[in-house]
Amino acid sequence: MIFGIDVSSKSSTVCVVNDRIKQGESFRISNDSFGYQKLYEQLNQYLITPLVVFEATGVYSLSLQAFLEDYHIKYLKLNPLKAKKLMDNNLRHNKTDKVDAYRLALIQFNAPQKLRDPQPREYHELQNASRYYEELTRSIVTTKNQLHRNLQSTFPQIEEILSHPSGRIYWALVSLFPH
Repeated sequence: MIFGIDVSSKSSTVCVVNDRIKQGESFRISNDSFGYQKLYEQLNQYLITPLVVFEATGVYSLSLQAFLEDYHIKYLKLNPLKAKKLMDNNLRHNKTDKVDAYRLALIQFNAPQKLRDPQPREYHELQNASRYYEELTRSIVTTKNQLHRNLQSTFPQIEEILSHPSGRIYWALVSLFPH
């Protein structure tokens, strides 16, 4: 039993497949605790432990992944480029959420992928902290560049006056002679 899930920003489309045959109609869930509770109820309807297959869609799929890990549900998270290639060798013409959910589920039947153990929560926290640090670093560099550009247009002689354009003396001169 495989649950193919096409994850979008606010909701996800779920398709249940058994032996390549779609079981019932696809259904939508919201990407929050209410939607995941509905998914959990659907997962528990089957005697065999189902596998969930979805694409890694950046921040949108992170909450689904956290839910699956919290409830110890086996899942296969696919790189979007690899998923597209595995779904139908780039021959998709009629892309819809329902079709994508079904094709994601079929991947494990047609080209079985190796399941990996979930990474520890600390790893995810470190990844998030690293991304945040990089974002702050980029923001600081951008702000410094803007400040330098503005100072060059308003006080172009400042760098000729001081050999090291930084520090207390530099900022004291800039604040004493604003333009």
